[in-house]
Amino acid sequence: MVGDKIQLPCDATTSSDDSISLILWYKNDRKSVPIYSIDARNSPIEKAQHFVADNIKSRVKVFLNDRPTLLQIQPLFEQDNGIYVCRVDFKWARTINTVSNLSVIGKCMHVRNS
Repeated sequence: MVGDKIQLPCDATTSSDDSISLILWYKNDRKSVPIYSIDARNSPIEKAQHFVADNIKSRVKVFLNDRPTLLQIQPLFEQDNGIYVCRVDFKWARTINTVSNLSVIGKCMHVRNS
């Protein structure tokens, strides 16, 4: 619901001999600029640079240590509706995409007539 929070999952599980290179979160179109990205191509994931789209910057957090990795949006707005894709590129393994369909509904006001 509008005003609540949501945590969207992302499968970023690595094998013991591999590492994450990039995590990219897209909304609605994978050809657009990611809304959130973590670039670990030149550093460990714990020290990687995070880039966040301005329109969502103050409302998102990523939980890398959770399994699955989570993208949290709080508070939710109606315009957050959409298809979210998390793309994880690894050093050796194939890319994994996790797709979530988020439907945000407005809060209902109950009016009581007397």
